[in-house]
Amino acid sequence: MDACQPPASHTASRPSWLPPALQVRPFRWYWAAQWPVLIGTWMQIVALGFFVFQLTHSQTAVGIVAAADGVPAVALSLAGGALADRVPRRRILLVTQSVLGLSSGTLAVLALTGRASLASVTAVALVFGAADAVDLPSRQALVADLVERRLVVSAVALGSVAMSTCRIIGPALAGQLLVTAGPGLCFLVLALAYLVPIAVLVGVVPDIPPTRASTAGVRSGLRAGPGGVGGLIAGLLIAGRGRPSTRVRMLGGGGLFYAAGLATLTQSHTLAMALPALVAISFGFLAMNTS
Repeated sequence: MDACQPPASHTASRPSWLPPALQVRPFRWYWAAQWPVLIGTWMQIVALGFFVFQLTHSQTAVGIVAAADGVPAVALSLAGGALADRVPRRRILLVTQSVLGLSSGTLAVLALTGRASLASVTAVALVFGAADAVDLPSRQALVADLVERRLVVSAVALGSVAMSTCRIIGPALAGQLLVTAGPGLCFLVLALAYLVPIAVLVGVVPDIPPTRASTAGVRSGLRAGPGGVGGLIAGLLIAGRGRPSTRVRMLGGGGLFYAAGLATLTQSHTLAMALPALVAISFGFLAMNTS
């Protein structure tokens, strides 16, 4: 058995009706810990645009903050992937998720105390984006550390289920909290949510050195980078928009880019085809959600 594979005792006592990857104890805990963070992340995505517009009454400012969050993904995702291939991913995630939690906590303090400014929110968005750019490749590559190779497909599918479900739950909860309590509480939810995966990383996930031949982190970084490019382009276009007709075109165009990107990605058999598709998906998603 490879060093990165979980011991047999992790799966022996699990009910057979569980999906195969969830029969592995470390992955089961790790997967469960992602739910509060994913829900909180979608809450923050919704709340941040609302908060910036509430603070500045400027659509340009909303675009500036969105672009600030996307710049690090372009600049750091590949470096984050390379780091994930050289440093134990658990250690990277302990640092990045602590920074992400502190960044959301800072947004909560700024919002709840009324001391926020466009400059301070933009600075926090840059820090959050930088930490997320380094975090994402390690988070994706860690899956291969926690399960045997034959279970990776099951593990990735479960991750997609969590992401898709939280994409529905998070914005709905954010809408309720924005009406009843304001954006500060949305930011606080994500800050506290990061305590869950940090606790799992400390108590359950093993510290496994990456193999010398590993390139999973770099591949994850390559996948993350195009998303940042799309987000950056959308953010810059949003910052420059003005008339309602422009917003309508952004909304319609975003939907077309998102659909075309998804269709292309499902048919992609090479990296050269997949990267432009990821750019289009990210651009379309951000354009639709901020128009």
